[in-house]
Amino acid sequence: MKNLILLVICFISSYAVAENNQQPISKIYKADTNTVSGNIVRYYQTLDDPCIKVQILKAGGAGLAVSSLDFCSISGKSFNTDFAETWLEKGEFTDSELVLTLRLMPLRLTKDEIQVCKFTVENGALSGPHCTAE
Repeated sequence: MKNLILLVICFISSYAVAENNQQPISKIYKADTNTVSGNIVRYYQTLDDPCIKVQILKAGGAGLAVSSLDFCSISGKSFNTDFAETWLEKGEFTDSELVLTLRLMPLRLTKDEIQVCKFTVENGALSGPHCTAE
């Protein structure tokens, strides 16, 4: 009986951590944080997921995201199924936008695609991506 109660308590506490978006992020491939339009913006990509997470963080919130966007496709093609590999080559911040440069390896043996994708913050909300091929 004590084991069952302990199991229920563990389940509830882990659920609360997940609900508050406070789970630690692990297996980071690339990440950075800076200010865009007066907001703290973070991006990261993990080793086990080709998607890139772009977030606006709460000031003084110890990494708590107030807005989040999963960047998982480009031009209608999924990073998970329509490309053999997706590399986040670099991320750059300006005063008004986050610029991510991606190298996308097609499923067929052709030349890699380079895409430059821009994200902006307007009225505290993320906008984008707006991508162009290089």
